[in-house]
Amino acid sequence: AIPETAGTAAPPLAAAIERLSDGALAAIEVAGPWSAATVIALHDLAAGAMLVANVRTGCFWGSHPGPGVVLAHLAGGDADGPPPDWDVGHFVELAALVRGPVGALVVVRDTYRELGQRGHHVQPPERVAAALRRDDGSQGGVIAVVSAAEADRLRSALRDAGFELAGWDNGTPHGPA
Repeated sequence: AIPETAGTAAPPLAAAIERLSDGALAAIEVAGPWSAATVIALHDLAAGAMLVANVRTGCFWGSHPGPGVVLAHLAGGDADGPPPDWDVGHFVELAALVRGPVGALVVVRDTYRELGQRGHHVQPPERVAAALRRDDGSQGGVIAVVSAAEADRLRSALRDAGFELAGWDNGTPHGPA
């Protein structure tokens, strides 16, 4: 029989990161809340961490926005990017935050190299927040991967900023970690 839902559940992925690193890395699950401001704050607070995001890709811009759209967004304009390339639950890395005179864009690193420039594309923070909220009956979130030595500092900073440190249900069935 073919399962109705296939994919990777976030809590076992976080546990596997820690286990496979023999404890050298900590995988901090962040369940939200998600807004443009919290996406930017997460980047600022977790500088140096790898941010593995579980998103709904249908909330993103398409992965090939024109230069005029990118520059207009960074300048604070109401730039509307291309329609999304697809609409699925997916893991990506939120690799960097690019700030313009007024706006910002998140650099997304994807495993599909045909998206963007060899797997890298930019998304407005509000689109990333929508992709993390998902609004499709499943939940999204971010696993912040840091050295075990930095984990307590980052957990404390995230809690102080109002983030919920917990796993989330992306709709993929899973057993114990």
